[in-house]
Amino acid sequence: MRCDQGVLSAGWYRLLLVALLLTICGCSRQTRHDVLTFFFTGVPPLEEVAAPAGQAGSVTAGSAQAAEKKAQAPPRQQYYSHPVWIDGQCDACHQGKNLFVFQTPRTGGASGQRVFFSGGGMPGPLKGAVDLLCSGCHSDKTAQRAIRDNLWLHNPIAKGTCLACHDPHQSKHSGVLRKPAGEICQACHREADLAALPLHRSDGRPCLDCHNPHMGKDRMLLRQEYQEQKQPVSAKPQGR
Repeated sequence: MRCDQGVLSAGWYRLLLVALLLTICGCSRQTRHDVLTFFFTGVPPLEEVAAPAGQAGSVTAGSAQAAEKKAQAPPRQQYYSHPVWIDGQCDACHQGKNLFVFQTPRTGGASGQRVFFSGGGMPGPLKGAVDLLCSGCHSDKTAQRAIRDNLWLHNPIAKGTCLACHDPHQSKHSGVLRKPAGEICQACHREADLAALPLHRSDGRPCLDCHNPHMGKDRMLLRQEYQEQKQPVSAKPQGR
């Protein structure tokens, strides 16, 4: 009796194996994969299965979907941060101790993508006038420097209105500018007035390709006559 049961079991195994082979050979890749994962363990995911012979170099279904998803994803926004802010040194400009407690100094020199949100915590009042706070670090852009080197200061710099062009914390524009450089320039220098100059009509380059934004040899602030020299900015404002 045991012998008959063994023969019967072997027969069933053979029939099952034949059915399995027929199913695998005659079905789609998805169906074959489903059958294999039902009967066996360790079957690799479908997207990792190699492409059929004769299709070398073609991408698998999973990798194609991943590539399409990546192509459709919006580009990551690049932020430009004021070094004092990204280092968490709010007290360099603000009074008080309860200053943006979510800010911590960066480690290893990596600023990451921490984003400044107004209203995320109220800092204390400024320690002084804005122009003095800025020139405390940026002494290379002061009236004293211009007098010493016989340079012409751009009007906003001479007035100390640095924040007319720059955000003190973070911006989507290089140089922590509030807007693209061309738009900032046209806030004072009207496009119609610029177009009246022959050189501007024939040269469509960005403003800062030809002009310094802070100082120059004369009121034209041309780069070909003078190149601004940027000094290293100290971690803390001078005199604090």
